[in-house]
Amino acid sequence: MPRNPVRWLVAILLINILAGIIIFRYGLGLDFLDATYFVITIVTTIGFGDFNLADAPTAIKIYGIYLMVSGAGGYALGFSLVVDSMIKSRLLELTGRKGYRMNDHVILCGFGKLGPKILDNLLQLGDEVLVIDRGDTEEHLANLRNRKIPYLLGDMRQQELLEKASLRSCKSIIFGTDDDLANLEAALMAREMAPTIRIVVRMYDQNLAERVEKSFDIQSVLSSSTVGAPFFAQAAHSEELIDITPIDEEIFLTCELKIEQGSPLDGMAIADLQRQIKLAVLVHQPAPKPLTSSHQNWVEYPNSNILLKAGDRITVSINSKQWKQLRILCL
Repeated sequence: MPRNPVRWLVAILLINILAGIIIFRYGLGLDFLDATYFVITIVTTIGFGDFNLADAPTAIKIYGIYLMVSGAGGYALGFSLVVDSMIKSRLLELTGRKGYRMNDHVILCGFGKLGPKILDNLLQLGDEVLVIDRGDTEEHLANLRNRKIPYLLGDMRQQELLEKASLRSCKSIIFGTDDDLANLEAALMAREMAPTIRIVVRMYDQNLAERVEKSFDIQSVLSSSTVGAPFFAQAAHSEELIDITPIDEEIFLTCELKIEQGSPLDGMAIADLQRQIKLAVLVHQPAPKPLTSSHQNWVEYPNSNILLKAGDRITVSINSKQWKQLRILCL
């Protein structure tokens, strides 16, 4: 069967309609509009009776029969294919086996005790999230379905499952199950599959976490015994984040940014930046002087008249919504 049978069916139906218009136009002497009208009434099996093939040549009658049969059969087949595709897609989604084409998203592996809190923090940061879980708890799956969060069910150590989660195009992946060895095994496989993505691994033992981070080239290995969900979300979201502070239902971020040459921030006064985006500049560190590699001394709460230049670094406090706007300015 063709890869996309609905598309092929529509193409055949359109070819039949076009051919019928041409045949009736020249075979029956109808004008273009009447020929089109006649073909549509035949294909849709409406047949008002104002046109018929009673006196038509035999060949055209045979073609008319073909149009009737192909039209009725085509509509029935097309309807069944569309319904079948919708049902299959829904079943795959409900059973966690549907593949997703996503980009710049965060993959969260493990939706146990810590997972829902990490998910909440990531969503507050504005990230698109896909969850991978074994599906042992129906309550967790219902939570994901109600919030319309895409998810896949299975073992995160399966390469095929990570492919379905669009691993190579994701921004980062968090391995946050309760099994330290499974987290490490899956992280190493993900590193091999997609060397450039950010990988965050949960480990209970702090000493083991530090050794793994140094030995296996993994950006963030965090101990769940010492840090909470916001730190996992922070590590997965961006390396520019220094701290996350939840206040009521809002999240405030402390971020360090480098001013890139040619970006809108290059040459902008701090006061102008604060007029565009609600933020507080906590620290300003000028770029290194020529012929040196070290930054100049940083300044706390800098004067708002200071002009930002390429190579400068600033540390700001900002809420999650304004953070998105600031990231755009940094490009």
